[in-house]
Amino acid sequence: MRYLSDNPVDEKGKLRRVASTLDYRETIEKVEEIYREHGMYERIICAATGSKMQTVGLLFAKLLHPDIQIEYPSPDSYYIKGLSKGVRRVHEILIPNYSAFVASLGAK
Repeated sequence: MRYLSDNPVDEKGKLRRVASTLDYRETIEKVEEIYREHGMYERIICAATGSKMQTVGLLFAKLLHPDIQIEYPSPDSYYIKGLSKGVRRVHEILIPNYSAFVASLGAK
């Protein structure tokens, strides 16, 4: 499938299908939308090049649909000496009842 055929733009040339970089649930919704349209007939491969929270959304979408493939960029391919400053803060998502949470993702 061509990128442009499934990424419609508005009259100003901006993408219509967008997701927040902070709310992983929007990423899950967008992947679900694409999966409903193409998942039975096309192979879905996602590149985890967005924000960390979008990558979390991709993880949950993959849990719902194990046939989705996620490609991760290699840090060696974009590491420039002196550009990286290390890890500043660690962020954590606590999901107390994980199995119920994952089940609720598919319940719509």
